[in-house]
Amino acid sequence: MREPLSYGAHFNVAPSHGISRNESMKKFLEWFRENKKTRRLEIIGREHCGKTWFAKKISEMSECVSSHFCRPDEPQSSEPATVIRSIGEQLMRQFPNLVLPRLSTVTLLEDTVSALDHFLRFPLETMPSSSKPVFIVIDCVEDEETQILIQMLIDILPTWIRMVTTSRQENSVGKKEKKKAIYWN
Repeated sequence: MREPLSYGAHFNVAPSHGISRNESMKKFLEWFRENKKTRRLEIIGREHCGKTWFAKKISEMSECVSSHFCRPDEPQSSEPATVIRSIGEQLMRQFPNLVLPRLSTVTLLEDTVSALDHFLRFPLETMPSSSKPVFIVIDCVEDEETQILIQMLIDILPTWIRMVTTSRQENSVGKKEKKKAIYWN
């Protein structure tokens, strides 16, 4: 069952020092509730430090409309077509009025930009804006192709849908969008 956001206090911790799980939740909630300008939150930390645990925890919140967990041992889980379909299917379950077209894997792989427009952007534009912000979680964004896809998603998603990603290193792909990062120990 998804839980509503229910944490309160705020901490200012220097990014270079890393922060604990509880502090990370507080920082996440601070970003989600108060920071309307940054559409992406990156959770960055070394391997096996708990990023996936944290992604799973926040994916259970009612404000999370979609989550995708890439797995290093399953390369297809990071392929753009897989990520796009996963997000699309979950968005349709969250928003019953949202109808997404069926696109072949070939279409999704050959022209990702056009596929994103037709599969997600255009259908989402027909929906009324949500009265409250929501977010998507994508765990284990490690390869350049997935990082590029994340940037493309941020560019096409409505402003009321925000993005949380986890990775071992800071995203260095594409333009420097406004984002916030949480560094884990």
